[in-house]
Amino acid sequence: GIPVGAAHIAGPVVLELQAHGQDMNRIVAAYTSLFSNYANTTGRMSRLNYWCAELAHIVVWILLGMVDGALFQTALIPGIYLLLMLFPILAATVRRLHDTGKGAAYLLLCFVPALGVIILFVFLCQAGTNGMNRFGLPDSL
Repeated sequence: GIPVGAAHIAGPVVLELQAHGQDMNRIVAAYTSLFSNYANTTGRMSRLNYWCAELAHIVVWILLGMVDGALFQTALIPGIYLLLMLFPILAATVRRLHDTGKGAAYLLLCFVPALGVIILFVFLCQAGTNGMNRFGLPDSL
């Protein structure tokens, strides 16, 4: 099963997603928002929208890897996809940090071996602040 710690972190996101009913529409909308906001590091992105976008991103990457593996047996197509998605994912991550009241500088935690990535992951899983914070109002997607 799912480790207790992972279930504790992922549980609220799953419950939020189930409460919305039209799960696929939300996932697609969150994923397409990555493209319309590919360089936007201002404002906020809710936990639900961020993780829906990440889920779709990972699924697309895996599917591209499967197609590439079946047709060409290289990692070129998923590699190019990851390069193209670098800035949209970074921008979304900055907006997600903003939703929790934290600035973009927290992305630097990625450079702290092992522990930094875990701390950043926990921040990204936290609920956003209620109402307005120094980065603006919560997103409306």
